[in-house]
Amino acid sequence: VATTRCFDGEVSWNKCTLSFRDPPPPTPTPPPAPSNRCVRVTTGNQQYDAGDLRLFVNAGDGAGYVEKKNNNFAKLSVVYNECYTDLEGVRVQGTGAAWGGSIEASNDGGATWYPFICDDCTGTTISADRIVVDKNSDSAGVATTRCFDGEVSWNKCTLSFRDPPPPTPTPPPAPSNRCVRVTTGNQQYDAGDLRLFVNAGDGAGYVEKKNNNFAKLSVVYNECYTDLEGVRVQGTGAAWGGSIEASNDGGATWYPFICDDCTGTTISADRIVVDKNSDSA
Repeated sequence: VATTRCFDGEVSWNKCTLSFRDPPPPTPTPPPAPSNRCVRVTTGNQQYDAGDLRLFVNAGDGAGYVEKKNNNFAKLSVVYNECYTDLEGVRVQGTGAAWGGSIEASNDGGATWYPFICDDCTGTTISADRIVVDKNSDSAGVATTRCFDGEVSWNKCTLSFRDPPPPTPTPPPAPSNRCVRVTTGNQQYDAGDLRLFVNAGDGAGYVEKKNNNFAKLSVVYNECYTDLEGVRVQGTGAAWGGSIEASNDGGATWYPFICDDCTGTTISADRIVVDKNSDSA
């Protein structure tokens, strides 16, 4: 009937335990190839954003920081947008009128973008999602990330390439969303007798919830608990076949219980047989 088996429910009064587990974590996505490292520099659209900018790029090819742009840029103009195999970073310098805008990085060939972090800027922030670059220091109101004194002291600010910060992990669902669903299968010999116990995590242990004969495709049990710990099943008559599933999000998604002490060649309860003896293998 199934390869996950709970046998000898009457022969030796055996009961099989299925402890509650969260589903296995998803396989992490491998990092993209380093050949997709990109830089995008864009002039902003605020009142004083148009201005003069000198841009250097370190492509990671041993040449160091090489000048790529040294011009006056209008509002909303794209100063630079290029991808490299081993981009290490960029440097900026103010040479005339203050320039305001964004300096962004991509590690997937430009599919997604995130701001560079300025290694040695002044101001109260370091993110280049909004940055001002000036030859002196009279434009503090343009942005809180500031690269000043490009001509006063020939200062250049470095923005090293970094991968984006990892996404904030999704917190596990509240334990009040722990559910169990027991469903009789639709195969020839699935209809049968089943005794079901549930441990709701309330200190009462495993409490009997069902002890009946169940027809094909019948829902034996479907309930959610605050602190569900597991279920136990026992065969009492005709073999019963079906699935025993868990949910940790209130029933939005389901995955099979794992049987702690079943016999057979598998342990997943996505397909399980429960019998009073062992003649339904």
